[in-house]
Amino acid sequence: MDSTTRLAITPKGEEEIQHRIYKLSIRKRSVLVSLEKPHTVEQILERTVFQEDEILDEINNLLQSGFITLDNDEAARLATQGTRDKDRDRFELDDEIVLSEAKYLLIDFCVDSFGTQAQTFANGVRGCKTPESLGKYLRTVAEAAEKHCPERVPTLFRIIQEINETAK
Repeated sequence: MDSTTRLAITPKGEEEIQHRIYKLSIRKRSVLVSLEKPHTVEQILERTVFQEDEILDEINNLLQSGFITLDNDEAARLATQGTRDKDRDRFELDDEIVLSEAKYLLIDFCVDSFGTQAQTFANGVRGCKTPESLGKYLRTVAEAAEKHCPERVPTLFRIIQEINETAK
């Protein structure tokens, strides 16, 4: 999920905040409370005390469950953007990768690619404890690269291939 994606709370989410009908976890409720006004994913991540990959998972779960939605302007932007680029499917990590090497290579890519925002992305990579969580966060890195430095996307693809070659 792109860190600039704007999210808004739905009536179902407001109902949970007011009455705790669905008995959501503290992480999910913290996301809902932070969305009293629509915010970007990045703004939510800046304000949370939880791990970034955990909150990204909670945001995805809340979206799928109908507690939050894309802000109207964001939904319109994504609709005009079209379907998902098939190249993104190439940004998948094998479950058997060497995690430490993968994190090193991705942090290096972030530092070379994102300038002043590199620290945010590097912290996100460092926070990943499993190949699965790193794979999820990799989608965020890939989306940011496509948006801010599209000329670096082929380099990211080569790095992912190199990471996948570390699988046993």
